[in-house]
Amino acid sequence: MPYKSHYRVTSITTDYTPTSEAVRRRSSSAPLRNLDMTDFRQSDSGSDDTTEIGINRRYSEFIGKPMSKWSVTEMLNPDDVWSWRRRHLLSRVAAIITMAMIVVAGLSYFFSYPIPKLPRPVMPSAWRTGDVVQDTARLCSVDSSYLAEKYHLSSSFDYARRVIVAKQSSSVKTQSTSSMNTVNEPLFAGMQKMHSGGGYVDLNYCSPTLTLEAPTTPKVDGSHFFFGISTQMERFRTALPKLQYALGHTGAKLLVTTGQDEDENVMRDLTTEARSLGIDVTIEKCDLSWIRCYFMLWRRMYQLRTPQTEWMVAMDDDTFIPSFSRLVERFRTRYDSSVPTWVGTLSEDFSQVMNIGWMAFGGAGIFLSTPLAGIVGEHADECVAEANEWDGGDYITASCVMKNSHAKLQLDPDLYQMDVRGNSQGFMESGFRPTTLHHLYTWIWAPPERAMPVASICGQECLFYRYQFDDMMLSNGFSLVQLKKDIDPGIWMSGFEKTWNLVTDGTDGEAYRVNRVFEHKFSKLRPLLVEGEEKESYIIEESVVQEDGSVQQIYIKRGVDGKMDAVLELLWLRPH
Repeated sequence: MPYKSHYRVTSITTDYTPTSEAVRRRSSSAPLRNLDMTDFRQSDSGSDDTTEIGINRRYSEFIGKPMSKWSVTEMLNPDDVWSWRRRHLLSRVAAIITMAMIVVAGLSYFFSYPIPKLPRPVMPSAWRTGDVVQDTARLCSVDSSYLAEKYHLSSSFDYARRVIVAKQSSSVKTQSTSSMNTVNEPLFAGMQKMHSGGGYVDLNYCSPTLTLEAPTTPKVDGSHFFFGISTQMERFRTALPKLQYALGHTGAKLLVTTGQDEDENVMRDLTTEARSLGIDVTIEKCDLSWIRCYFMLWRRMYQLRTPQTEWMVAMDDDTFIPSFSRLVERFRTRYDSSVPTWVGTLSEDFSQVMNIGWMAFGGAGIFLSTPLAGIVGEHADECVAEANEWDGGDYITASCVMKNSHAKLQLDPDLYQMDVRGNSQGFMESGFRPTTLHHLYTWIWAPPERAMPVASICGQECLFYRYQFDDMMLSNGFSLVQLKKDIDPGIWMSGFEKTWNLVTDGTDGEAYRVNRVFEHKFSKLRPLLVEGEEKESYIIEESVVQEDGSVQQIYIKRGVDGKMDAVLELLWLRPH
């Protein structure tokens, strides 16, 4: 509903012949006085005398905003047949009626007052703690001007919204590339054309709230994990949201090493900030090169270990953990931390494996049991001395493990180095359940900050969870995809779509085209569906946790060749 200005009642006046004094008083810039006996005066003109009753009050505490002054002024001729007392009573009745008008106007203003624009959600939410409230007037309208301005939309664009209540349920199975959750109804009733300057618009299609079930995300104790990162402080500041998402209030420890030139005040402030987010972090300087500092994390983490520490993890500052509970459960059930154990994954690009070697690639995370981390730490100096200048920290780790222990690399298929470039749809929409992800800001573009907020509603296990509706498929926190009518929806359960580039922007383009092989990680890849001909993709643009706890997701399909943009909005609410 559009913004409405303050309501104001200025005066109610009966016919009368005012005295010059009354005219002077009414034309004066001074406010009318409160009603008292001095307001009843007789002039020297006999039967033409008038009596003025002035009422002036300020309504100053209405919904937190001061209102303008209001007044009721009534002029009565003293020769009127009514007595003075009845005139006095009439003025009070008029005041009461006017006050009632003010209250009605105020209530109308209150219920039409919009949420402030900064930050301002596209649609005022109807969520109230502990309840799901269906306010049709608010859920079924949208500020088209605000949408167009914020997301730089075309002058005309299509739009639809659906409100979802998410419930975690132990009966919902975790997904795989060969399964998904099927919902036997359309997600959207239809699209509506909007205009960039259209202001608030009532929606033609306002479907009832949809309830979706998601896998349960258990609360876990992560105190037996110790993570390590070597990075700059500015990059660490950028990484804080996803580190809070994964490690906040889990009991897991984090060591961050940085260069000698970093400001100690910045280090101290970031330590305080991270700990306020529930991250048990220690930040220290390292006097070696970045690569060497990465490798030396093993020695320092082993020195700082606690009696609970079972696993130590070296990872990059852009490594993302979609579900920490999944990681904890996976290592609890698959791997033995009481003996020297080395867990990781290869690059998805097999040419990288052939060129660099059989090792755990660092972006996906390198996992050493505490006994093995102790062995590596003990031999750290000699391992660094034997390394070449260009050897990476993950390569030095592999060499040190293989030279000084009998541990063999155990490949975990749910750790992802993500050594692919370009369009990430093929794996983000595949139904995979990654334990770690990498390169989401660089080689591919799938910033986790756009996906993470919905986990506050449905848990971390629902991140990238797939729902197949009659009209489209949702990969939660990444995309909505509508297949053309002649495409079988069963294609979603036939593996990874080969959407990423086969050629880099570098000088080795032909070699990259010929030698890059990904099937050892992704299995057989299915052909690319042509955008616009075989599918329509809406990629998440933003995800916002609103003040009331609801989560708003905005998915956008950009128009090409002069076509309009299209926007799909999902509003996620907590269950009762």
